[in-house]
Amino acid sequence: MSQKATLTLEDGSDVSFDATITVQDNFLDKKYFEYLKTLVLGPEFTWNMSVVLGPPPKNNPFIKNDPSDDIQFTHVAYADHNILSDFYSRLGPMFRDMQLYNCMKIKINMLPRQDKFIEHGMHVDYPEAPLGNLTSIFYFNTNNGYTKFATGEKVESVENRLVTFPVHIPHTGSTNTCGAQGRCVMNINWSKALGTPDSITDKAREKWQENYKIQKINEKT
Repeated sequence: MSQKATLTLEDGSDVSFDATITVQDNFLDKKYFEYLKTLVLGPEFTWNMSVVLGPPPKNNPFIKNDPSDDIQFTHVAYADHNILSDFYSRLGPMFRDMQLYNCMKIKINMLPRQDKFIEHGMHVDYPEAPLGNLTSIFYFNTNNGYTKFATGEKVESVENRLVTFPVHIPHTGSTNTCGAQGRCVMNINWSKALGTPDSITDKAREKWQENYKIQKINEKT
Protein backbone atom coordinates (compact mmCIF):
# COMPACT_ATOMS: atom_id res chain seq x y z
CA MET A 1 0.00 0.00 0.00
CA SER A 2 1.45 3.35 -1.07
CA GLN A 3 1.55 6.11 1.50
CA LYS A 4 3.39 9.36 2.19
CA ALA A 5 5.39 10.56 5.19
CA THR A 6 7.06 13.84 6.09
CA LEU A 7 10.70 14.36 7.07
CA THR A 8 11.88 17.53 8.82
CA LEU A 9 15.29 18.66 7.58
CA GLU A 10 18.00 20.41 9.61
CA ASP A 11 16.93 23.80 8.26
CA GLY A 12 13.43 23.22 9.65
CA SER A 13 11.78 22.63 6.29
CA ASP A 14 9.53 19.62 5.68
CA VAL A 15 9.78 17.29 2.73
CA SER A 16 7.33 14.57 1.73
CA PHE A 17 8.58 11.13 0.71
CA ASP A 18 7.16 7.77 -0.33
CA ALA A 19 6.67 5.61 2.80
CA THR A 20 5.63 2.41 1.05
CA ILE A 21 6.57 -0.83 2.83
CA THR A 22 6.99 -3.79 0.46
CA VAL A 23 6.87 -7.41 1.63
CA GLN A 24 8.15 -10.14 -0.74
CA ASP A 25 7.74 -13.78 0.29
CA ASN A 26 9.89 -16.62 -1.11
CA PHE A 27 12.22 -13.90 -2.31
CA LEU A 28 15.21 -16.07 -3.15
CA ASP A 29 15.47 -19.23 -5.20
CA LYS A 30 14.86 -22.10 -2.74
CA LYS A 31 18.25 -23.77 -3.19
CA TYR A 32 20.10 -20.47 -2.95
CA PHE A 33 18.17 -19.55 0.19
CA GLU A 34 19.00 -22.89 1.81
CA TYR A 35 22.65 -22.34 0.89
CA LEU A 36 22.74 -18.96 2.66
CA LYS A 37 20.72 -20.21 5.63
CA THR A 38 23.07 -23.15 6.10
CA LEU A 39 26.03 -20.79 6.19
CA VAL A 40 24.48 -18.29 8.61
CA LEU A 41 23.02 -20.83 11.03
CA GLY A 42 25.97 -23.21 10.74
CA PRO A 43 28.62 -23.88 13.41
CA GLU A 44 31.43 -22.03 11.61
CA PHE A 45 29.65 -18.70 11.18
CA THR A 46 31.22 -16.06 13.43
CA TRP A 47 29.20 -13.85 15.79
CA ASN A 48 30.04 -10.90 18.02
CA MET A 49 27.98 -9.99 21.06
CA SER A 50 26.77 -6.39 21.04
CA VAL A 51 24.02 -4.08 22.18
CA VAL A 52 20.92 -3.75 20.01
CA LEU A 53 20.54 0.03 20.12
CA GLY A 54 22.81 1.23 22.90
CA PRO A 55 22.09 4.17 25.23
CA PRO A 56 18.94 6.06 24.14
CA PRO A 57 19.67 9.37 22.39
CA LYS A 58 18.43 12.35 24.36
CA ASN A 59 14.84 13.43 23.72
CA ASN A 60 14.02 10.26 21.74
CA PRO A 61 10.63 9.07 23.05
CA PHE A 62 10.72 5.93 20.89
CA ILE A 63 13.68 4.21 22.57
CA LYS A 64 12.75 2.74 25.94
CA ASN A 65 14.86 -0.42 26.04
CA ASP A 66 15.99 -1.88 29.35
CA PRO A 67 19.83 -2.10 29.33
CA SER A 68 19.63 -5.67 30.69
CA ASP A 69 17.63 -6.70 27.59
CA ASP A 70 19.82 -4.79 25.13
CA ILE A 71 21.81 -7.74 23.76
CA GLN A 72 22.20 -9.45 20.42
CA PHE A 73 24.80 -11.29 18.32
CA THR A 74 25.91 -9.70 15.07
CA HIS A 75 27.95 -10.41 11.97
CA VAL A 76 28.86 -7.33 9.91
CA ALA A 77 29.50 -8.22 6.28
CA TYR A 78 29.92 -4.70 4.87
CA ALA A 79 30.24 -1.21 6.39
CA ASP A 80 31.95 2.12 5.71
CA HIS A 81 32.94 1.11 2.16
CA ASN A 82 34.74 -2.00 3.42
CA ILE A 83 34.03 -5.69 2.91
CA LEU A 84 34.37 -7.16 6.40
CA SER A 85 33.33 -10.78 5.84
CA ASP A 86 33.64 -13.46 3.19
CA PHE A 87 29.86 -13.84 3.48
CA TYR A 88 29.54 -10.65 1.42
CA SER A 89 30.87 -12.52 -1.64
CA ARG A 90 27.98 -15.01 -1.36
CA LEU A 91 25.31 -12.33 -1.76
CA GLY A 92 25.74 -11.51 -5.44
CA PRO A 93 22.56 -13.23 -6.71
CA MET A 94 20.53 -11.58 -3.95
CA PHE A 95 21.89 -8.17 -4.92
CA ARG A 96 20.88 -8.79 -8.53
CA ASP A 97 17.35 -9.78 -7.53
CA MET A 98 17.08 -6.65 -5.39
CA GLN A 99 18.58 -4.52 -8.18
CA LEU A 100 20.99 -3.15 -5.60
CA TYR A 101 23.14 -0.28 -6.89
CA ASN A 102 24.96 0.96 -3.81
CA CYS A 103 25.30 -0.41 -0.29
CA MET A 104 25.87 1.40 3.00
CA LYS A 105 25.85 -1.51 5.44
CA ILE A 106 24.99 -5.22 5.69
CA LYS A 107 24.62 -6.75 9.14
CA ILE A 108 23.19 -10.08 10.27
CA ASN A 109 21.51 -10.01 13.70
CA MET A 110 20.68 -12.92 15.98
CA LEU A 111 18.35 -12.04 18.85
CA PRO A 112 18.24 -14.84 21.45
CA ARG A 113 14.86 -16.29 22.38
CA GLN A 114 13.28 -14.76 25.50
CA ASP A 115 10.37 -15.67 27.74
CA LYS A 116 8.64 -12.41 26.77
CA PHE A 117 8.42 -10.20 23.71
CA ILE A 118 10.98 -7.39 23.89
CA GLU A 119 10.80 -4.46 21.46
CA HIS A 120 14.10 -2.62 21.56
CA GLY A 121 12.77 0.73 20.35
CA MET A 122 11.89 2.66 17.22
CA HIS A 123 14.96 3.86 15.34
CA VAL A 124 16.27 4.81 11.90
CA ASP A 125 19.45 3.08 10.72
CA TYR A 126 20.83 6.00 8.69
CA PRO A 127 19.07 9.29 9.51
CA GLU A 128 21.66 11.20 7.43
CA ALA A 129 20.99 9.17 4.27
CA PRO A 130 19.57 10.99 1.23
CA LEU A 131 15.93 10.53 0.33
CA GLY A 132 15.44 7.51 -1.90
CA ASN A 133 17.72 5.24 0.10
CA LEU A 134 16.21 2.02 1.44
CA THR A 135 16.41 -0.43 4.31
CA SER A 136 15.66 -4.10 3.75
CA ILE A 137 15.24 -6.81 6.35
CA PHE A 138 15.68 -10.40 5.24
CA TYR A 139 14.42 -13.17 7.52
CA PHE A 140 16.52 -16.34 7.82
CA ASN A 141 14.14 -18.27 10.08
CA THR A 142 10.45 -18.46 10.92
CA ASN A 143 9.45 -17.53 14.46
CA ASN A 144 6.88 -15.44 16.32
CA GLY A 145 9.07 -12.34 16.48
CA TYR A 146 8.33 -9.40 14.20
CA THR A 147 9.28 -6.00 12.80
CA LYS A 148 7.04 -3.09 13.76
CA PHE A 149 6.92 0.29 12.02
CA ALA A 150 6.06 3.75 13.32
CA THR A 151 3.49 3.89 10.52
CA GLY A 152 1.52 1.10 12.24
CA GLU A 153 2.40 -1.93 10.11
CA LYS A 154 3.78 -5.12 11.65
CA VAL A 155 5.63 -7.77 9.63
CA GLU A 156 5.98 -11.31 11.00
CA SER A 157 9.27 -13.21 10.80
CA VAL A 158 8.93 -15.74 7.98
CA GLU A 159 12.01 -17.34 6.43
CA ASN A 160 12.99 -16.18 2.95
CA ARG A 161 10.90 -13.03 3.34
CA LEU A 162 12.26 -9.62 2.36
CA VAL A 163 10.68 -6.41 3.62
CA THR A 164 11.87 -3.15 2.06
CA PHE A 165 11.06 0.42 3.11
CA PRO A 166 12.45 3.96 2.93
CA VAL A 167 15.44 4.32 5.25
CA HIS A 168 13.80 7.20 7.18
CA ILE A 169 10.82 5.19 8.51
CA PRO A 170 11.33 4.42 12.23
CA HIS A 171 11.07 0.72 13.01
CA THR A 172 11.86 -1.80 15.73
CA GLY A 173 12.48 -5.51 15.89
CA SER A 174 11.42 -7.86 18.64
CA THR A 175 12.60 -11.03 20.30
CA ASN A 176 10.76 -14.32 19.84
CA THR A 177 9.18 -16.54 22.50
CA CYS A 178 8.50 -19.70 20.48
CA GLY A 179 10.57 -22.87 20.03
CA ALA A 180 13.07 -21.23 17.64
CA GLN A 181 16.39 -20.58 19.41
CA GLY A 182 16.40 -17.00 18.21
CA ARG A 183 15.31 -14.53 15.57
CA CYS A 184 17.82 -14.19 12.74
CA VAL A 185 17.61 -11.36 10.20
CA MET A 186 19.89 -9.53 7.80
CA ASN A 187 19.68 -5.75 7.62
CA ILE A 188 20.69 -4.15 4.33
CA ASN A 189 20.89 -0.38 3.90
CA TRP A 190 21.12 0.42 0.21
CA SER A 191 19.98 2.27 -2.90
CA LYS A 192 18.32 0.74 -5.94
CA ALA A 193 19.65 0.55 -9.49
CA LEU A 194 17.54 1.54 -12.47
CA GLY A 195 18.21 -1.84 -14.04
CA THR A 196 20.45 -4.92 -13.93
CA PRO A 197 21.89 -6.62 -17.04
CA ASP A 198 20.77 -10.24 -17.34
CA SER A 199 24.31 -11.35 -18.20
CA ILE A 200 25.60 -10.15 -14.82
CA THR A 201 22.74 -11.91 -13.04
CA ASP A 202 23.51 -15.18 -14.85
CA LYS A 203 27.21 -15.00 -13.94
CA ALA A 204 26.35 -14.36 -10.28
CA ARG A 205 24.01 -17.37 -10.21
CA GLU A 206 26.65 -19.59 -11.81
CA LYS A 207 29.12 -18.55 -9.10
CA TRP A 208 26.89 -19.41 -6.13
CA GLN A 209 25.88 -22.70 -7.77
CA GLU A 210 29.56 -23.58 -8.05
CA ASN A 211 30.13 -22.68 -4.37
CA TYR A 212 27.05 -24.68 -3.38
CA LYS A 213 28.32 -27.81 -5.18
CA ILE A 214 31.75 -27.46 -3.53
CA GLN A 215 30.11 -27.14 -0.11
CA LYS A 216 28.05 -30.32 -0.67
CA ILE A 217 31.14 -32.24 -1.80
CA ASN A 218 33.03 -31.14 1.33
CA GLU A 219 30.15 -32.24 3.53
CA LYS A 220 30.34 -35.76 2.09
CA THR A 221 34.11 -36.09 2.55
